[in-house]
Formats: sequence, structure tokens, C-alpha cells
Amino acid sequence: MVVPTAMSSDAGRDVSGAAVTAAALLTGIAGYQLAVAAGAPLGEHVWGGRYDAVLPPKMRAASGASAVVLLGVAVVALVATGTLRLPFLERRVARRVTAVLVAYFALNTAGNLTSESMVEKVVMGSVTTMLTVFLVRIARTAP
Repeated sequence: MVVPTAMSSDAGRDVSGAAVTAAALLTGIAGYQLAVAAGAPLGEHVWGGRYDAVLPPKMRAASGASAVVLLGVAVVALVATGTLRLPFLERRVARRVTAVLVAYFALNTAGNLTSESMVEKVVMGSVTTMLTVFLVRIARTAP
């Protein structure tokens, strides 16, 4: 059962806001990846800009898998702050996972910033930079 919770302190509300914002961004990116996986002709804006329009089948599958991972990261961020409670994921475990995700998103940002695609470089580079900052905040201050 999923149970949203309220945070009592100002710091808790701030970090909860970071988690909700990160989850919204992650959900948006996951939606984009699902669209690409479904055959939307936006392939030049993902995976380093190496593909034109519709991705080949293997890369469409990778985009689908990426969407699942991104949604999982959103859930972990929400659980780490106590904004969301799940019976199968402890808050302290989610915080530790969030700390690892900081490194993943920092590397992902570096990849986005070196992409051949201007959209991926500018838009996704900016979004993953923000996500990295939010995840650092969550990992450092989540109660």
C-alpha cells in the first residue's frame, strides 16, 4: 500500500519538495523515453544523438528499459524523503541508493553535455544537472 506522508520540519518540507520536483522531472523524461521506444521520430535527441528519427529495435528496447529505471529513481527519491512509503523499501535503504544515484546522474550529465545532439546537450544536460543537485540535497538532508 502506498501512503503519502507529511514532513513536520521546514528542512523536511524543503527536501520533500526536491524529491517531488525530481520525481516530476524523472517522470517527464521517462515519458519521452517511452515515446521514443514506441517509435516516435525523436531518436536524434537521445542516446548521444547517434540515430536519426525512429530508433532501431535494440535502442527502442533500451529506451523502454531506461523509462522503467527513471521511474524507479523517482520512487526511490520519494521514499528517501519520506514523501512516499512503500512496505518493500525502507527509507534508509532509499537514502543510500540515492547517494549512489548522485554519481550515476553526474556521469549521465557529462554524457549529455558531450552529446552530438544540441537538444540532448542543452535540454537534457540542464535537466540532469538539476536532477543531480536535487539528488545530492536528498541524499544529504533526508531525515
